[in-house]
Amino acid sequence: MLLFQKRFLSGIVSGDITVTFRQWPKLRVKPGGRYRAHPIGVVEVTDVARVRVKDISAADAPRAGFESLDELLDYLEPAAKGAFGPDTELYR
Repeated sequence: MLLFQKRFLSGIVSGDITVTFRQWPKLRVKPGGRYRAHPIGVVEVTDVARVRVKDISAADAPRAGFESLDELLDYLEPAAKGAFGPDTELYR
């Protein structure tokens, strides 16, 4: 099961949100996998890439449900396991 905050659900359903960033210790999904996302149903993962924070682009922000790259990074930082900086690795 994939968990998303309630504020992202309508964007996922409408297709406006097409990317998410996760800081997992190991990969928990695979491309082509279909995962329950309560209460919206099932989401399909089409691609997974390991990226560094410095490689996240401004174009990624609206695709992830944020107005700006700064807003996206402000959202990600409190959830970081340890130090959060340009070289922190995430899954996109």
